[in-house]
Amino acid sequence: MWYVFQSLPDLLRLWYHESHRVFADRLVNDEDRTWFSNLLSDRIKTDFNAVYEEVVTSDPLLYADFMTFSDTRPYIEITDHDKVTSARTSASGDL
Repeated sequence: MWYVFQSLPDLLRLWYHESHRVFADRLVNDEDRTWFSNLLSDRIKTDFNAVYEEVVTSDPLLYADFMTFSDTRPYIEITDHDKVTSARTSASGDL
């Protein structure tokens, strides 16, 4: 499946999310997690000339493929965190 990013902030938002999943989730203390978040923020500003607040629009940034119940399961940003709970509850009822 292909995904076409509508803007640079859309692409950077996914990059920020995935970077946190791969690296920051493994850091063991707040000092290191803060350092890593600051590093990503600096990269967004300096390397991509983007505004951090336009890229990181929620905390946490969440992406998932379980928010739609269809044959195609797009990996999309979850902007409504309350929907995660209801989708998870619905899915667990199917088990």
